Amino acid sequence: MAKKILVYTNHYFPENFKINDIVNHFDDQEYSVKVITGIPNYPSGKIFQNYGYFKKTNEIRGNVKIRRLPLITRGRGSSFRLFLNYLSYFFSVLIYTVYLIIFNKKYDMIFVHHTSPIFIAISPCLYKTFNKHVKMILWDLDIWPESLEATGAIKNKKVLKSVKRLVEILYNKFDIILVGSNSFVQIVKKRVKNIPVVYFPNWAEDIFEGALINKSPPKIVTQTENLKIMFAGNIGEAQDVYSILKLIDKCKDKHIDWVFVGDGRMKNWLERELNLISILGEINFFGSHPIEKMPFFFKQADIMLLSLKNEDIFSKTVPAKLQAYLASAKPVFGMISGESKRIIIDSGAGWCSNSGDIESAYNNICEILKCNYKELSEKGFRGLKYYDKNFSKHSRFSQIDNILKIL
Repeated sequence: MAKKILVYTNHYFPENFKINDIVNHFDDQEYSVKVITGIPNYPSGKIFQNYGYFKKTNEIRGNVKIRRLPLITRGRGSSFRLFLNYLSYFFSVLIYTVYLIIFNKKYDMIFVHHTSPIFIAISPCLYKTFNKHVKMILWDLDIWPESLEATGAIKNKKVLKSVKRLVEILYNKFDIILVGSNSFVQIVKKRVKNIPVVYFPNWAEDIFEGALINKSPPKIVTQTENLKIMFAGNIGEAQDVYSILKLIDKCKDKHIDWVFVGDGRMKNWLERELNLISILGEINFFGSHPIEKMPFFFKQADIMLLSLKNEDIFSKTVPAKLQAYLASAKPVFGMISGESKRIIIDSGAGWCSNSGDIESAYNNICEILKCNYKELSEKGFRGLKYYDKNFSKHSRFSQIDNILKIL
């Protein structure tokens, strides 16, 4: 009989998160999979077309059963609206988990995909209280309370201490914890007793592989001959938009087009601020697009921008889009410290300054402007080679298969 896996996640298809690939892999391996998730509304804060509170709440994709629970959408991403979003989904998941317990719905394994908040891990722990046989895996992609402190979401030291204690309690209910960077391994190991903590890095979606990029004509992002620097993904405070603004201002007399493809809480602010700056090149915002369209944007960039705030927790973070940049054979320009900087430098994929170091970033821009197309391409292909060796999806799936076998 096929092993029954229950997946808890805040986000699932059609939202673009790596958990989609994990679930598809479980399905390919002929496990019986059920996904508990919310009504899709990330990142725009609006419910996706064809979904709703009474539409597609129960869905089947392949052999995967999906239960979409009600929540208050993210809206424009204000702190209060996000609080309501998190709280409403927490109670929906809790109530549904009680239903699973009362009606004796049995699963062999629970896989928890933690982006944020950590509340997603509470209901699985409740389920295990009544079904002690179940094995549980936590894929922890947002280390609390460090990320809360770094973003300024919570500043009260007593509250942060209480959150840390909650996290420790939850961690120790799991059988194995997966983390996305080597730096996170040591943080989590200090909070658990005799529980394996495993480095499980991100990978790029298949669509970013070079062979797939040429299959459709790309959208034209700019028609100038300027150097095209592209930022892709979430545009939020964690991405250090303040430093991006300062850098663009400092480079205003350079022949550079800055292209932003994505959305987020700080997008409107950044767009307004950049409208006040007169630069030699262009600044274009293209909003959020489905993942399958992103390679068409990437293809037109000369170099991809990666940035995070100058905070200790972010220096230990490796954003998933770094793997997408590398897999696309695109050179990388980073304003990011720690582990991501090491990857960019070790791979030979590009240039990197520490987070918030505008002077160093400016000097790197000057070096990039001296490069010809061949030199930039060589950087990109070094990154692709490094990606194939260290981050391929095939390697991750082999890793997760081995984990499932030993649990």
